[in-house]
Amino acid sequence: MGAGKIAWELKHMPRVLIIDDHPLVARATANEVRMVKRDAETRLAHSIEEAERVIAEWEETDTILLDLRLPDTEGLSGLVHLHKVVPKATIAIISAEDDPNVMRDAFAQGARGYLTKGRDIDQFTDGLRKVLDYGFYFPPEVTTPAPSLPSQHLTDREEEVVRALAL
Repeated sequence: MGAGKIAWELKHMPRVLIIDDHPLVARATANEVRMVKRDAETRLAHSIEEAERVIAEWEETDTILLDLRLPDTEGLSGLVHLHKVVPKATIAIISAEDDPNVMRDAFAQGARGYLTKGRDIDQFTDGLRKVLDYGFYFPPEVTTPAPSLPSQHLTDREEEVVRALAL
């Protein structure tokens, strides 16, 4: 193998940034990433501020695995911010939050995957593999339509638009 090929492979090692304020969860996630993608370079951050420093050090961040509950963010604000900072990166949420509406909101704000911490380990690993290999993973909960909203205050047309958006 020539030096040029080795340099190319090193340059194109997938870079995965894991942002979680629980060190044990972050480390376990990094281990899962390396199990799925042996050549992945992983870095850990425990806040958005720390993640920005890692992003600045790397020439390119391929994938970000983001916990929704961090000390310096609220709700989806971290996702929205990172999507602006690294628009080419695949950002997937890893969270204990398993509400399908939150998942839908995350996808609407630019997430390309959503993995719940409460899943069976094989399901989690399968979802992680899809995020790392294909750049997306939609959990089954997201593929079912949102419950219908009561139409007491909506016109027929407004209800039709809301349903179309939900789908």
